[in-house]
Amino acid sequence: MHCQRPPSSVSPIVDLSNAPRRFKNPVDWLTKSLFLSAYEASDAFFWRQHGSHGRWRDLGGLLEYDPKFIAVTPAGASPDCLISLRATDCVTFKRIVLMIKVKRSGVIIEEMLCLENLGSQPVRKALSIVSQRPNRPSGGQAVKFGEVYIKLVEAIDGEGADLANGKKIGDIFRPTCTDSPYQPYVKRWDQYWNIEEFNAEKQKLKNLWFQKLVKPAGQLGRPLTARRTVFRLLTNELALSLKFWSQNLINARQIRGSLERSVHQGGCATDTRTIAIPSEA
Repeated sequence: MHCQRPPSSVSPIVDLSNAPRRFKNPVDWLTKSLFLSAYEASDAFFWRQHGSHGRWRDLGGLLEYDPKFIAVTPAGASPDCLISLRATDCVTFKRIVLMIKVKRSGVIIEEMLCLENLGSQPVRKALSIVSQRPNRPSGGQAVKFGEVYIKLVEAIDGEGADLANGKKIGDIFRPTCTDSPYQPYVKRWDQYWNIEEFNAEKQKLKNLWFQKLVKPAGQLGRPLTARRTVFRLLTNELALSLKFWSQNLINARQIRGSLERSVHQGGCATDTRTIAIPSEA
């Protein structure tokens, strides 16, 4: 199981197995402290707006997975097929280990997936054994794969108990996979996030600067050259990103506010159980 540290007969000089995560991987801890809340909020916004249309399949009453994969192509990388997973009810698992098996050219290939802190908000993980992007058939229909076997190997809850121990929890299904050309995804911390809300918030900033700088000058007949120059400076990608992160660093204040307003206004939600408004860090 590649996700577990191999045993060693030599005792380490310093045992960091119980050390806080920030000391094991300071860069990972720092980036999560600064940016994770924003990615979680943007992802929560996506699941509220789109959900999964009730197609989740149960796995032992502990987890659910979506049999409809998403194909994405990271910049400069080969295509990935993503599977979405979540915990049932309001449970959060410290650690989940899944075994995925597929049959390719008569040979059974397996892959282990490891997830940490899996809750009711879905998480997308890439499956390398089904990583080929499907060609979209005529009519835009999803491409079907052969049978996939998924087995829950380990499910460590908040008390440290393995709820999958001694149980045979698995399922066989035939997934479909579709491209997602209109939804932006990025890979951070070994999982994929939907960042459509990042783009939406930046567009709001751009519209705001247009309303303040360009539109009033046009209505009043004032010279536009200087105002347009300032507008271009304030709305280039770097300036928008700096402004966006100044409002969303650490606690994602702006995105969380938009999500809360969407919830209170009763916006579109195909599965209200997936709604999760990330709390402030």
